[in-house]
Amino acid sequence: RYTEVFMFYDENDVIILNGEDGTDVLFSLLDSIDYEGYEYVFLMPLPDQGEVEDEVYIFRVIEGDTMADEDFEIVEDENLAEELYDIFTERNKDRFTVEKG
Repeated sequence: RYTEVFMFYDENDVIILNGEDGTDVLFSLLDSIDYEGYEYVFLMPLPDQGEVEDEVYIFRVIEGDTMADEDFEIVEDENLAEELYDIFTERNKDRFTVEKG
């Protein structure tokens, strides 16, 4: 589980998440969707962040009292992740070259 530390918008839509181990990881926000009553975000780590680059991570946003209190929980259910990824690829087919992996 990650806690949002800071989000700022530029041409890359960068979001900084703080992991349970206390480390900050910078991600590029690729997209967000509402699905079955939850918000999901699609993030890709920026280079040199200790995560697999060029891999899309899907998180469910857990609402807090403020945006700074939001938590981000990685989607572990493979069926749900596949459904969400299919929506993501369809919505972004003109924006990204995506592969299933």
